[in-house]
Amino acid sequence: MENNEAIVKLTASQHREMLERLDRLSREKADLEIFSELSIRLSRSIGLSEAVESILTSIMNLIGGINVTLYYRVFDKWHLADVYGRREENDYLEDPLVKSAIDRNAFSEESYSIQEAFRSDYYSDGKVWVFPFSIDRRPFGAVKIEGILVHSKAIRDQLEIFIDYAAHILKAKTEDYGELKNAYDKLSESQERILHLDNLIRVSRSINRLLVHERNIDSLLNEAVRILVETPAVSGAWIALFDVESKLEGFYVSRTGEYGIDLEKSLRELRFPDCIHTLLEEKEETGRVRVLDCSGCLLVDPGENMINLGSRINYNRGNGGVMILTLPLELAEDEEFIRTCEEVSDDLSTALSLIATEERLEKSYADLKRLTKSTIKTISTIVEMRDPYTSGHQERVAILAGKLAESVGLSEERVEIVKIGSLLHDIGKISIPAEILNKPGTITSIEMELIRQHPTFGYQILEDVDFPEIIKKIVLDHHERQNGSGYPSGLVGDEIPLEARIVAVADVVEAMSSHRPYRPSLGIEVTLDEIRKNKGILYDETVADCLLSFEGQIENILESSRSIQP
Repeated sequence: MENNEAIVKLTASQHREMLERLDRLSREKADLEIFSELSIRLSRSIGLSEAVESILTSIMNLIGGINVTLYYRVFDKWHLADVYGRREENDYLEDPLVKSAIDRNAFSEESYSIQEAFRSDYYSDGKVWVFPFSIDRRPFGAVKIEGILVHSKAIRDQLEIFIDYAAHILKAKTEDYGELKNAYDKLSESQERILHLDNLIRVSRSINRLLVHERNIDSLLNEAVRILVETPAVSGAWIALFDVESKLEGFYVSRTGEYGIDLEKSLRELRFPDCIHTLLEEKEETGRVRVLDCSGCLLVDPGENMINLGSRINYNRGNGGVMILTLPLELAEDEEFIRTCEEVSDDLSTALSLIATEERLEKSYADLKRLTKSTIKTISTIVEMRDPYTSGHQERVAILAGKLAESVGLSEERVEIVKIGSLLHDIGKISIPAEILNKPGTITSIEMELIRQHPTFGYQILEDVDFPEIIKKIVLDHHERQNGSGYPSGLVGDEIPLEARIVAVADVVEAMSSHRPYRPSLGIEVTLDEIRKNKGILYDETVADCLLSFEGQIENILESSRSIQP
């Protein structure tokens, strides 16, 4: 009996142990299934961020605790992520507990190693467990679990296995991330480069458009420095122009305030910084950009990590200038930027030279125009000196003909031609004897025939003069009439140049309304009746209508012009 009872007790004890073992194995099986499921979910994560979230959530759901924090390294930077959404990136580990655990793990001889979990009584209500891990003998990261007490070795073992697997997944994801980041960084660099080049192209185009359309030096250079400062990273730009004696002719600055005022004052007083002296001495170095040593210069000191680039501008027969840009140090090493600056400097030099040339040509043209007018008036005066009774006739015809030409709609250039032709229209009378021109009595047919030759004589006088042909035709044809009854060629209608038809009407009106040695003035009414009666017959109809539209003003026009003596 006693033996039977002992056997029963032993069997009951073994049964309990067996049940406990089965229960433990069942829990471990359940844990394994949980870890297996978590591992599958982790392996299916797509990106690094998703893998990190899966690791944190899985550990927290499995063992609980106050917080789970994951540390891992990417591109020599330590990243931190916890279950509360905190995400940080640092150059070094700030958590001394984790750093100590990782440093210990760094001495492992294994390719992959989770050393004995590093424990600490950091929390009064629980423990802190740190699971550091290395891959390829390099410390790679750690998992810190706060506020738990891991009693089961099986849970700890499974946790280490899961962290082992998670570490490899994390490593793979960081490598993928690294490749993507490298590609993204290269793409970003390319985009930045494209944007930079696009900005330079925009500046070049803006400057080129400005050079094409702007012909005022002040407007050109004020706008140029504004465009240059709009280039990203360029913080200042100014241009100064000097004459052959190095005196300041113009100063254009993109920044206002004391900077520009003090600099301009210094330049006007010929107190040049050394860099300006250097640039001005480079007579043949237009377009060459150089880095300027502005250290210690109170006027043009660009500031910390900034430099000045300068280039020489040549224009207008030895006059010169400088273009200075203030920008970051690294931009001075950009070949495209330097090339753009050189092109801008060269283009500005060319544009300034062209403007200076145009201004000289315009001045020469204006001087020549004044001289030509003066010469023509002198010739007109010489002609009229032989016929004092018609003094001022050609001047008055020129004024009236000019108004008619404007009314008909001729261009400014053609109006000027009509005026010049009017001043010269009777130049051929210089070949007519004065006694015939001034004869007070009746003129014989022979004398009239001679007088009628004055248009031909005038054309012959001007034939070798370098005048436009139309001026000579005005002199030749101002006595031609629409119906062919005029002289010297008997031209009809449109065979007569419009300019000559205008002068013909003005000549008749002035002659009929003025006193002559052989008759008194016929008066303005008789004159207008003549034009009205013969418009379209003797006189061009359009020109005649324009004259008649002046009715009430013609007398004033002629009277005011009679006071003008050539």
